[in-house]
Amino acid sequence: MTQASPSAAPTLAQQLFHAAQMLRGVQAGRSLSDLLPTLPAALRPGVQAIVFHALRQAGLSAALVRLMAPRAPAPAVRCLLQVALSLMPEICTGEGDPVYQAHTLVSQTVQAAKVNRETEAQAGFVNACLRRFLREAPALLERARADASARWNHPGWWIQRLRQDHPRDWEAVLAANNR
Repeated sequence: MTQASPSAAPTLAQQLFHAAQMLRGVQAGRSLSDLLPTLPAALRPGVQAIVFHALRQAGLSAALVRLMAPRAPAPAVRCLLQVALSLMPEICTGEGDPVYQAHTLVSQTVQAAKVNRETEAQAGFVNACLRRFLREAPALLERARADASARWNHPGWWIQRLRQDHPRDWEAVLAANNR
């Protein structure tokens, strides 16, 4: 993906691409604090905002990808889908959440896929998954949220530990943490 020129604002496609790379790095065990400084300064604020949001919705977006892709996509494709899904209007319902039109998000995500060697062959798959989400969002979200990690956007082991240690308050603890 080309870098933003100093005089031009980064495109949404560029920000999505880099946010997916950051998410991939975090999922591989790297610190976001170490990854963000590797970005050009013009990209950093937008990418940081997007990847923070994607991380807050990681459980739900991962469950949605699993529902729509029976075979696990390559990590670069999976992370791009997770970032895009986390930004969909059906998911961004809280105050302060990023606001993008769904069709713009689909278009820019597909554009991001097309210009990256790791994802260009899967641009059609990315498009199909995101358009399927637009058509079937209520049903997909309901199915995804049946999984505790997707519903609470916390790792399953953490949810189980809270249930065990705080049987009356575990849901309140998770809800407060999500706020």
